[in-house]
Amino acid sequence: SIAKLSKQISELSNEIKEMDEAVAKATSIRNAEKEKNTETVKDAKEAQVAVEQALQVLKDFYAKAGEATALLQQPEIFDKPYQGQQGESGGVVGMLEVIQSDFARLETETKASEDQAQASYEKFVEDTTVDKTAKNKDV
Repeated sequence: SIAKLSKQISELSNEIKEMDEAVAKATSIRNAEKEKNTETVKDAKEAQVAVEQALQVLKDFYAKAGEATALLQQPEIFDKPYQGQQGESGGVVGMLEVIQSDFARLETETKASEDQAQASYEKFVEDTTVDKTAKNKDV
């Protein structure tokens, strides 16, 4: 009957509208997630560079401090040249190396998460498009 067909068309039209809204919402969420992931990767890369620079400064300092020579006339309060806290350097350098590897891991994990989220989004859009196309044919 015409009333039954009109009702089916109305239901299909509503389902199509809901699909369009779901895709729009998913796109908005995906774009925000992508922006956040891009920023996280950028920050992780910058942090790795900063930590590498700090490591180099410390390594250079401790290398030079280890080679420090005594002043020709040392004041009485110094009995040997100051060489920094050589014994403590390994702990600080080691800690910075761990921090650097943590930033590298964060970058890698964020990239992998971004790739998976993008693939899931693309699959959702594709499935919705197929379903929507079928419903449009039925209308």
